[in-house]
Amino acid sequence: MLRRWSVLMVILMVQLSLQQEQEQEDLCGQTFLQHLAHIMESRFSAMDIRINELTSALMTRQDVHHQEMIQKFEELDRKFAYVTVGGSCLGGVIIGYQCLMFSNEKLTWEAAKEACVSNSRRLASLADPNAVLAYVIEKYGDEKFWAGGKDIGNEDNWEWLNGKPFDQFPWGDIQPDNHGGGQNCLVVNWRAGFDDAYCGDKNRYICEFDVTTNLDS
Repeated sequence: MLRRWSVLMVILMVQLSLQQEQEQEDLCGQTFLQHLAHIMESRFSAMDIRINELTSALMTRQDVHHQEMIQKFEELDRKFAYVTVGGSCLGGVIIGYQCLMFSNEKLTWEAAKEACVSNSRRLASLADPNAVLAYVIEKYGDEKFWAGGKDIGNEDNWEWLNGKPFDQFPWGDIQPDNHGGGQNCLVVNWRAGFDDAYCGDKNRYICEFDVTTNLDS
């Protein structure tokens, strides 16, 4: 009887040992899988970060390249913007696809407008303000010119004499400021920029007129 009891005890101990070993193996297996999952998750996360970095770098490079191309085209456009012609522009200068005449006399803004009209011209509504400003600085130094921009009768709502509103206009620093009130006319090349000025001031002026075609030239 005692011997039989001893055998049963041995069998139970063996089974218990096997069960513990199985549980230990299961626990080790779960730990390994968890560790492996953590490693894979970390690596995938690192890959995502790297992919995002590469994508961002590529987009930035494309943006820079695009901006460089735009700047090159703008530079070329400015190089060919100042074209002095004979019969086609009647001795004026074509800037921004406009035929412009730069006066030598100095008049008030209203008088300049009338002077342009009396010669079958118009006080210029500038199609390319930056190109005109660059030309004036290059050709005339610090001389100021009237152009056909105003907010007379409608304060702070600037528009050209042709009725078109100012759209993203490149004003000079802190301009227009309507300093002291009554600055309602556009002047070109005030401190190398655009400014609202008193219409009664006397400046040179810019007229525009229609380009004519000279078939004999």
